[in-house]
Amino acid sequence: MILAGLLLMIIAGLMIALGVMGGDGSAFLAIGGASMRLTAAELFLTGVFTAVVLMLGFWMIRAGISRRLARRREQKELDARNRELETTRQTEAKEAAEAAKAAIAKAEAAQAEAAQAKAALDSNQAVPPTQ
Repeated sequence: MILAGLLLMIIAGLMIALGVMGGDGSAFLAIGGASMRLTAAELFLTGVFTAVVLMLGFWMIRAGISRRLARRREQKELDARNRELETTRQTEAKEAAEAAKAAIAKAEAAQAEAAQAKAALDSNQAVPPTQ
């Protein structure tokens, strides 16, 4: 949009420059290979049209810049949110790994305790009780 706006502004500038070249109440307008003589009213309407084209060019540039800035702002927000979520995910993964290690250690301790209890029971049954 910015490029189209600049193009319209250049065209408007050329039309203004060509319109100013006349001198005696009428103007001689030559664009490319075409040329024509304009009356004062026609020259006025050409000026109005040129001003409208110029303003349209300014509007298109402004709209393009606004859109680009909004897109950049949104991308920055999304990047910040992505970093935040990645940090949260890493923290949760670390906590889950620590919890899993703790559960494994607890299960191993319970298994070792059960093995000791079984060994104690087996040793008590092997020896007859004395009276």
